[in-house]
Amino acid sequence: MASQAESRLSRKIRKTLEEKYPESFWFKLHISRFQQSGIPDIIGCVDGVPIALETKMPGAPGATKIQERTHKKMRKAGYYVYVITSVLSALEVVDQTLSYKHP
Repeated sequence: MASQAESRLSRKIRKTLEEKYPESFWFKLHISRFQQSGIPDIIGCVDGVPIALETKMPGAPGATKIQERTHKKMRKAGYYVYVITSVLSALEVVDQTLSYKHP
């Protein structure tokens, strides 16, 4: 379960991405026991590019084994999946992904 600090960071990242990319769509799933485990915290699409962001606090351990397996499946399906620790790192990976997909 995400800490309150991690949840606040995820909300701040999502808000920043929505402001920077007004035509994008970002959402957070509130996972329950009836849904697949390991889904990233923030899922979105910018200019037709599906991006998923797993938020971790700086210094915290990375993705869990279940998250890693889910991220691998999502990448195979065409998602760009990243583990991030700040608003700046989120902006960097989204910008880099979009510059790669739309040079």
